[in-house]
Parts: sequence; structure tokens; C-alpha cells
Amino acid sequence: MAGWTSPDDALNWLPLFRFKPWDSLPHHGGLLEPRKGLTVNQVSMAVGDFNLDNFSDIAMAYATEAGARVTLLDGAALSLTLQTGSFEGGYFPNQAILADALISDPTLAQADDLSLSSGFNLYGQIALENFLLTAQKKGGDATTYTLQLEAGHFIATSEPIENDHSTNSDHSTHGNNGSTIPSAAPHHSNSGANRAPKNADDVITNLQPGNLLPVHIVDINLASVAPNGPGVSITPLFGGTMATGGVLVSGSTVGNTFVFAQGNGVNGTKSTSPTLVDSADQLAIGVNGINLVNSEDFGTPEAPAVDLFPKLKKIALNLNGGVQEIRLPFASDLQPVERKKLMDEIRLI
Repeated sequence: MAGWTSPDDALNWLPLFRFKPWDSLPHHGGLLEPRKGLTVNQVSMAVGDFNLDNFSDIAMAYATEAGARVTLLDGAALSLTLQTGSFEGGYFPNQAILADALISDPTLAQADDLSLSSGFNLYGQIALENFLLTAQKKGGDATTYTLQLEAGHFIATSEPIENDHSTNSDHSTHGNNGSTIPSAAPHHSNSGANRAPKNADDVITNLQPGNLLPVHIVDINLASVAPNGPGVSITPLFGGTMATGGVLVSGSTVGNTFVFAQGNGVNGTKSTSPTLVDSADQLAIGVNGINLVNSEDFGTPEAPAVDLFPKLKKIALNLNGGVQEIRLPFASDLQPVERKKLMDEIRLI
């Protein structure tokens, strides 16, 4: 990692710092050992404010024999070191990292490619940014693990809400000895904005429980990879007047697609599939079709007006934060009473 500054509006650049973050972190021996034959495609980084302290933190991941290791560098520690010239820690005194965890899962262990991204991708997401780890194997599907820190008053856990100890565990039991990938009918937690299967955290070992912030799995999604393509990319995004969370999915079999969250297992629409673009609680909108208008966007004179009104609640990002499609008939095809009713429906939306 390196940083530069420019004294003359980007005409010239001067180095500020340069360091190798893993030089200060043990990564040899046992479960910490990088996968044999590790490639650049199995190492990834992303930037985000993962503990809500207004500093940009750095998430790092690399493949291990059992899955993947995820480490979060503390942006506060980096900034203070840069400003003062000496290391004094950040969120934690004398600590340069926020979290350090191993995820032991067969899907990750078999992945040829790992990629990290960050942002707000869930329905009703709390103020903490998520970091998304996407794993894919050549010729197979992509699996995205949405991860979140247990930071401050924000509690993220895939444990059932009735479990009083769910927020204090290091989640290192590994009791299921198998994949966390949900079945076609996953069982969601009751603990708020969380779509992950129950006990998803069993595959996570937080390496310094009690000293660092625990990492939790709050969602798991699947995406089909387009054949002969570069692979799937999952990028969190906002949409609409209420900043509805979602992702941009590229490289999948359905093409580049915006997918906006419509539920979280407790509020909103319920999940019907672990596949991102097939679940009822995810609204998929093709990127190429966003700016196109054709006959399907309008009603027809033959269609009774009463059948057109429900279609008002179906593209665009409406004022109440939902993502819905509005299909309108030609106003000239409606009688005055019907036209007034149509306008009233639009105002309600």
C-alpha cells in the first residue's frame, strides 16, 4: 500500500508512505497459511467506513486452504500515523486493525477468485457499511457473503434473537462442518436486517475475541456466472429518493443488472430464493433497459382501465423508498373519470 500527495494540482506527485500490511500480521502456519499457489485473483482489498468513525478503513482478504482470511485495517490509525508521524493506534489504543477473522467454508476453499467490495446493499441497513466477499470457481456459480462488524451500538449477528449470548461469542464452534450456502428455502434470523441462514456465523473464527470487533455474516447470495466471461462482479449501490440499498451485478448470465433489496427477512418482502436475481425480496432491473421505452411500458386502448391501475405499482424508485415499475396508459385513451382516477393513483405513489 502506498500514498502520494501533489503540491501542484496533480502535475507532480510526492510519496507519503509505503508499507506492506501483512508484514505486521502473522500469516504463516496452520489455518493462517495462504493457499498453496496463491494467485493475485485470490487476494482483494476494499475501502469503507466499517465502524462508523468517519475514517476510511481497508478490508483485505486472501484465500486459505480452508476458506479465506479477512482483516480490516483501521483507517483512524492510518490517518493519525500520517498526521503525527508516529503510531499511536486508532479506534483501539496501540492497534492498527479493527477485525481479523477466518472464514472456513468449502465454497471459499474451492474458489479460484475472491473479490471484496463495500457499501450499503441491504434493505433497512443500519449505518455501518458492509463488506462483501464474492467467491467464484471456474465453471461454477458465484457466492457473495455480506459481512458486517459488531461495532458500537450496532449489532449484527446471524444467531437467533432469542440467544442471549449471540453477540458475545467468537463463533468458532464450526458445528455444522459444511457450507453456509442456503438451501432453496433458507431459514432467516429474527435479528433485524439480516437474511443469512441461522448459524451462518459458525464458519467464522474471530482471531482475537475480546480485543477486536467481531465479524458476522449477515447475508449470503448466489449468482450464475456467464460462460466464457470474466466472472461476476458485485458492487453495492444506492437507488431512489430514499437511498434504497442494492447491488450492481455484472458478468452474470442475465447480463448487467441493478438489484435492489425489498426485504431483510423481518421487514418488507420475504426471500424466496438464495439466487440474487430470482428472489422475491430482490428487484432486478436490467441496466440496458433502464433508459428504453416501448409498448410494454404503456397500457392499450383494449385493456380496461381498471386493470391498468395495479400496474402503477410496478420501474422507478418511488417516494416511499420502494423500487417499483410504473406502467401508464395513454391519458387520451381514458375517459375523464378514469383519467382523474389515474392521476389520483399517481399522486398517491
